[in-house]
Amino acid sequence: TYYNTQTRDGIVTAVLPPSTGFGFETRNAVSMRNIGLELQGNVRVFQSRDWQIDLGGNYAFNRNRVQSLGDPAVQTLGVGSSFGGRTTNAVVGEQLGVIRGTDFARCRFGEATNTVGGVDINAACRAAGAPDGALYIGANGFPVADPTERTIGDPNPNYFAGVRTGVTFRRLSFNTFWDIRNGGTIQNMTKASMYNYGTHRDTEIRGSTVTFGQDYRLGGVGPAQFPVVGPGAGRAVTIGEGWFAGTGGIGGPVAPFQESASFVRLREISVGMNLNQPWVSRRLGLSSVDLRLTGNNIALWTDYTGFDPETSLSGGAVITQGFDWFNAPNARRFVLSVGLNR
Repeated sequence: TYYNTQTRDGIVTAVLPPSTGFGFETRNAVSMRNIGLELQGNVRVFQSRDWQIDLGGNYAFNRNRVQSLGDPAVQTLGVGSSFGGRTTNAVVGEQLGVIRGTDFARCRFGEATNTVGGVDINAACRAAGAPDGALYIGANGFPVADPTERTIGDPNPNYFAGVRTGVTFRRLSFNTFWDIRNGGTIQNMTKASMYNYGTHRDTEIRGSTVTFGQDYRLGGVGPAQFPVVGPGAGRAVTIGEGWFAGTGGIGGPVAPFQESASFVRLREISVGMNLNQPWVSRRLGLSSVDLRLTGNNIALWTDYTGFDPETSLSGGAVITQGFDWFNAPNARRFVLSVGLNR
């Protein structure tokens, strides 16, 4: 299935400034386009008297672009809940539901104005020959918080996919289903909060000496070595409670806690047996008995440093997605079922 749909006067719940006396307003404000593809197929790879092997798969993606918010002067509109300074937005030219928040000061050559604390960051970057995206380090050796709100994450995945396998040998059957998500981001607010409490494992380095850009990972993810610029570049500093409870934790920029939500999950694995011998009919009065043991959410492979990237603080039925704030991970279950066939 391929689709290309245009939406006009889409209904959204816009977040209003508190000074208006109201929190939200429902508007017919959004024009956007969705282009997507859904594929599904199954094939019997092999079949004989005793053996049967089946393989199936599915693939789907959706590309969404917000085209207008009803007023040419409005390019960004809050359309979801706000969690600790992170907001869900409709932004012209981007996908619906992107997350906006703050970051540390960096070289941003794509922006005409990039001034933080009275310092022209881009001018300092060009003077030092620093690359785009380089982290600006203040004279004290620590990164400098940039109060400007920007798009820092997009919870929408690049694509979803799944692979199903089935093997049957006489009365025995073995089936698996692998679930795949590629792309999209998730805000690890659980980690940010635990930084503040000093209970996350990353905070065990309190009292250690580090140098930003050489041996420290912002937010605990990404490379430890990255380009830096500024008067404090290359200066060694002591990481302590003040960093984790302040600028380096939940009280500081939120962008370092954006992580990839990609994963591969062994969603289901099952083993079954069909009993249709004569004794089943003779003793039980049944044509057959089906026995099946099924396990769900057996294994997960992901770069996400939290428990589970497949989570949503607000639930799955709202625009606000991509927030993990002490959410419960998916449960692992085992089910034994017995089917009686007359």
